[in-house]
Amino acid sequence: MSDYVYNSSDASLKTFRALFTSRIGDRSGSHDQDFIEILELVLALKAGGSVIDVGAGHGRMTPLCLEHMETVVALEPDAARCAALKNAFHDPPKCTVSPEFVSAFAQDKSSASFDVALLSMVLQHVPTDAYPDIVGSISTVLKPGGVLIAATTHAVAETKGFTFEKASPEKQFVEEAEFNAYAHNPEGQTKGIPVRRFDQDAFLEVFSTHFKVALWRQYSYYKLSSLRFFCQLYNVPERVLRDVGNCQYAVLVKK
Repeated sequence: MSDYVYNSSDASLKTFRALFTSRIGDRSGSHDQDFIEILELVLALKAGGSVIDVGAGHGRMTPLCLEHMETVVALEPDAARCAALKNAFHDPPKCTVSPEFVSAFAQDKSSASFDVALLSMVLQHVPTDAYPDIVGSISTVLKPGGVLIAATTHAVAETKGFTFEKASPEKQFVEEAEFNAYAHNPEGQTKGIPVRRFDQDAFLEVFSTHFKVALWRQYSYYKLSSLRFFCQLYNVPERVLRDVGNCQYAVLVKK
């Protein structure tokens, strides 16, 4: 994955997000309101410290990080996204934007230096054999007792598995080996980005060697207007997905 490319468009992502909602208050807020509020709480508790955002994209979370933290490092290996991120936020030493993978970044550091790490909506797009390197490297750059906030997809038993953004309705899921081969070859991703749909146990297991779980929640629930579409897509009755968040996050503390 040395030449990583994010093979999806922000326009399609925006359209997809509109199919979901929060369950906070009158449910009119952003689909990821719960996640954003927890992130802001952790940053506020660590205010004046340092944060590293692994897979920062266009920097959707960067303003929030800059509001609370003295030092922000945003890593984004996709060249186009990194260029936009750098143009908007790169201002060392307050904010440093880099195209490095976190593994390469960690090798350059002689000691742990970050209070908080953010890994938001990254894991589901990378091959499973990359998880140990990613999580181990994040642990390396975090201070003792440092906090990792991680978010990814969420699915129940009937809808979990390995798939692609543009998978055919006839074949929603593939074997892990096929998924990994596809994820390792960004230039050959003709079906859009790879997407793993994690259940809770599989998600938390990724971090078990280096982190303990302080909090887990699901979020981003299916709107009633879109529920039938997803139930037909996964061939499940509405009761299976009605109260299931499409995303999940965990607040994790370095062991």
